[in-house]
Amino acid sequence: MPTGPSEASVSPPTAAPDEGAAVERPPAADRAADTDAAAASAARQQGDDASDTQRRVANAADTEPLLTVTGLKKHFPIFGGLFRRQIGSVYAVDGVDLDVQR
Repeated sequence: MPTGPSEASVSPPTAAPDEGAAVERPPAADRAADTDAAAASAARQQGDDASDTQRRVANAADTEPLLTVTGLKKHFPIFGGLFRRQIGSVYAVDGVDLDVQR
């Protein structure tokens, strides 16, 4: 006489739909249509962003800049030798002019 359940009487566990059950994927044609719709939506959004940027640039031309920098320099020293003296410089930025608009 068997002491435990037989393989025939054991059923595989099933999960309820909201407990992580597998979800069927739509056919490839439907996924392609979803991708096309998402791309079209992104293009519309990008168009809105482009027109917003154009408006901001037009308005910025009429206003005074928030920050004006002329002749910006940033040099990093190079040290070497026995006493770690400066033997040169790296010129990251040298003589840059810029305006930051609102």
